[in-house]
Amino acid sequence: MGEQIEVKADGADRYDTLRELVKNTNKEKPRAEDLVALRRFFDDVPEVWHSTGNMATRTLDHLIRTYYQQSAYVRECVSRRVEELREQLGYQESPTLERILIEQILVCWVNLYVLEINSATKLCESHSKETGLYWDRRLTGAQRRFRRASECLARIRKLSRNVPTLQFNIAALGGQQLNVAK
Repeated sequence: MGEQIEVKADGADRYDTLRELVKNTNKEKPRAEDLVALRRFFDDVPEVWHSTGNMATRTLDHLIRTYYQQSAYVRECVSRRVEELREQLGYQESPTLERILIEQILVCWVNLYVLEINSATKLCESHSKETGLYWDRRLTGAQRRFRRASECLARIRKLSRNVPTLQFNIAALGGQQLNVAK
């Protein structure tokens, strides 16, 4: 009790340290010194909290694991497609706001097509009018969220790429004109 947990140098030791910190802090009232140790670990190894704290990635992983739990093949294919789309949308070169929007687009894209599959499956079965309307509303909402996220990224990119050129005309005495562009 009260022992200090040190952040160790190599990957295996870091994993053991992190596992111990998670065990010690994953409770309703963790000890203050365990929380301090966890925060110190995050300061020393920020890639841990970066990956775990990325809610878009966690959401994507959850969607893929949940909807494709029966097929490692499909999970891997969808995961690779998501990564390909992320790259095609220019995630690595994008500023923070655009990255957030790209992540939102990817979450909406996976959710949309999961709902497309579910909707098509349900609508091929015998169903009530209420069931048809339910799936139609869910699908329409997912399409709307995907469209809005995509439009928002396009708007942000258009605004950030179109920095206007300002031109001032300064008339000098004697009838000469000087144009200054910025």
